[in-house]
Amino acid sequence: MYSVSRQKYNRGILVLLLMVLAPLAGLSAKKNWSVSSVFSYTTGTYIYDSRVDNYTLYLGGRYSHDDFSVSLTLPLVIQRDQLAGETSSPGPSVSMENGYAFTSGVSDIYLYTEYKVYPSLYVTGQVKAPTSLNGSLFSSGKFDYGLGLAFRKMFGVYRIFADAGYLMLGDPGQIDYENPFVYGIGLARHAPNGRSTVSFYYQEYSTIIKGLKPPRQLSAAYFRALNKTLGISFYGSKGFGESSAEYTLAIGFNVLI
Repeated sequence: MYSVSRQKYNRGILVLLLMVLAPLAGLSAKKNWSVSSVFSYTTGTYIYDSRVDNYTLYLGGRYSHDDFSVSLTLPLVIQRDQLAGETSSPGPSVSMENGYAFTSGVSDIYLYTEYKVYPSLYVTGQVKAPTSLNGSLFSSGKFDYGLGLAFRKMFGVYRIFADAGYLMLGDPGQIDYENPFVYGIGLARHAPNGRSTVSFYYQEYSTIIKGLKPPRQLSAAYFRALNKTLGISFYGSKGFGESSAEYTLAIGFNVLI
């Protein structure tokens, strides 16, 4: 259960960073391509008796042109835990003298696309492609799909943004997932010169696993354009419920090419 709930949760990072990094493209309208890297630390107990820490490097690329954009993200994960058999997912791990085990691997690839159909309104689509067909600690072994709508509108230096969608989750053999609805709403304030942004975002899912509270999180992020092609962002979030990480901290870089 844990690895799949974490994959859903991390989408909150990706959605908010898309909103935060958007001003960088506005500083150089001729740039259609960008690459990004985000390093995040998440921690939580989830349904277990001991804490689980994850260190994730997201490597991504994005293409945008007029009303269309598409992005691809690949997460590389190291997990630190003392679960000692509480999970049955395979994965190479090394037990340390203090009782901790470290497991590393590649998580599922995430594709996100959006198309503007009306001023401030976008149709969104997403696909999560498994990196392990048999399933692993970091991969469900199944494809996930999602469709939704996103809204973004400026009011002076403030931007209101919201998204809602429906996810169709592939079921690994040992768990039956409910297909959840997900929604999020946020507020951003842009500096008058467009070089920095502060954002706040709340995201919530409907039930994914019966008997467990679904993921919920409250996030904050800060973006700063260092020049016309390079931006840096900082992100933090607090999760609620046993399906969410308790805390997440992240730092990211985005380069227009």
